[in-house]
Amino acid sequence: MNCSEFETALVEIARWRPVDAELGARAQAHAATCASCRRRLDDERLVTEQLSALRASLSGVRAPDA
Repeated sequence: MNCSEFETALVEIARWRPVDAELGARAQAHAATCASCRRRLDDERLVTEQLSALRASLSGVRAPDA
């Protein structure tokens, strides 16, 4: 796998979405050997965690009545 192929799979992997087992394994192997892609994966996972926390904190909030 190269960086371009990794980029294609990045969002699915970072969001912990189901991906083809072979694709997931190849992407993880690539991230283990490519510092740039590893940083991208780490950054995307951080964004996922932060958005999940935001969603949880806003779960009981509703827009004001007009």
